[in-house]
Amino acid sequence: MIVYFADRFLNIIDKASSDLPEGFRIFDDAKTEEIDSASATLSFTLKYDESAQEQAREMAYVGNYILRQYNDQGECYTIIDSEEDTAKNTIYIYAEDAGLDLLNDVYGAYTADGPKTIQFYVERFSKDSGFEIHINELPNNTRTLSWDTDSTAAEGF
Repeated sequence: MIVYFADRFLNIIDKASSDLPEGFRIFDDAKTEEIDSASATLSFTLKYDESAQEQAREMAYVGNYILRQYNDQGECYTIIDSEEDTAKNTIYIYAEDAGLDLLNDVYGAYTADGPKTIQFYVERFSKDSGFEIHINELPNNTRTLSWDTDSTAAEGF
């Protein structure tokens, strides 16, 4: 398995692998999927050479992203926790599916005051999640959305 580490702007910092003979190594990797919430977590230990300690710390910084390809699908995780063991030159990393930000934000009942664009809804209900629109293929389509109960940001989309 190869994983890529990216900052909050999705700039690739570096990569690590469980199979390649050189570079950063990962082991004890585990992916857990929660069917009910449609979410996933990824954890593993990152091994680094002593000379690459600062780079490893930058890669494992809380809030950074982990990107990987699995079964022809891209996956994106947010690093939630990292714990370094300097005696072993390792960093334990725990990451959650990047979409969990949207599952954890709950909004009350809502009624738009008129037709709004998809950009309006995405910006309103995904604020502080790191999600943003890069290419809006529906810039002029509008809808007047409403819901009567509490909903997560993910349900709003």
